[in-house]
Amino acid sequence: MAAGWTQAARQATPFKPAFFTAHEYATVAVLVDLIIPRDERSGSATEAGVPEFMDFMMIDQPRRQVAMRGGLALIDRLSEERAGKRFAACSDAERRGVLDEIAYTSNPDPSLSHAIAFFSSFRDLTATGFFTSWGFWNLIFYPAVGQWLSFLGGAVLVTMNAIWFGQLLYYSRKERARIILSVADIPPEHLKAA
Repeated sequence: MAAGWTQAARQATPFKPAFFTAHEYATVAVLVDLIIPRDERSGSATEAGVPEFMDFMMIDQPRRQVAMRGGLALIDRLSEERAGKRFAACSDAERRGVLDEIAYTSNPDPSLSHAIAFFSSFRDLTATGFFTSWGFWNLIFYPAVGQWLSFLGGAVLVTMNAIWFGQLLYYSRKERARIILSVADIPPEHLKAA
């Protein structure tokens, strides 16, 4: 299964985050596994490589960095206020207590609005990382056959989507060029406002 491969790969070369500090990375790992825990059908978000994905996204999209770093600090502050320690050091029950306050956008407490917005965005990024990992493909494509055939199925799907998207761009640009050229054929006196 992909989870076994991922664990073996991690043991061979431990991942060193380029963006996150060691404490932030530990907090990310705890948070993503609370959002997508291991179950009977799949591994956890950490086993699927979501913390590594998030680290890559922070480097790839610098505009997200301040919100991520500030949001993780906010989670730690809330944990310290409620449990007397940072989020990663809290017990499972203490962590769930903090998350129960910020996991729902319907929470009426205005002092938690930034934490709620951060957690909503973090949850979305977690899901994106999990559902784009090749470990997820083992859930969908050929689960009884094994990870390599499953990976191949995912690669074919991604390739087909890339081809479709490329054609979409090509033909939309071609159509836009046709419209621009047809407007250029209109005599200037017809373009003036009445």
